[in-house]
Amino acid sequence: PCEPNPRGREHGIARGIALTRSGRRHPMFDGCLQTFDGCAAHTDHVAASWAAAPVCRPGVEAEVLASNDFTPVQGLAVRIDGGEFWSVQYHPELDLGEIARLMRMPASRSLLVEQGEYSSEEELLRYSRDLEALAADPSNLEL
Repeated sequence: PCEPNPRGREHGIARGIALTRSGRRHPMFDGCLQTFDGCAAHTDHVAASWAAAPVCRPGVEAEVLASNDFTPVQGLAVRIDGGEFWSVQYHPELDLGEIARLMRMPASRSLLVEQGEYSSEEELLRYSRDLEALAADPSNLEL
């Protein structure tokens, strides 16, 4: 079950995504570090109560593969009818520059400020510039 994350929006960088024991053995994470960061942009998540003890309908199995302190399910495998579906909460298809550009779109800017993610448009723009700077120079530890 999915629900609004009571901690609010995980946006920009999802820090400290850690593979579970199952995740360390799963082919989706083959070659990944045991703990890593990923791009994020979401306000919902899989319910923490379900993540602690996944319960599915008969014939369906689910296994949590990764989590972090903000979101209890960052990676998931679901098996049904002999097939397996893999899912992640973070956004591996995006890079920091793309997250920054998406943040600056007029609809995104106003929504992020209205929802209280940023205190002002100036703060949002400053953070988006930091994301772009980090994308350009990942070794910049000050960001």
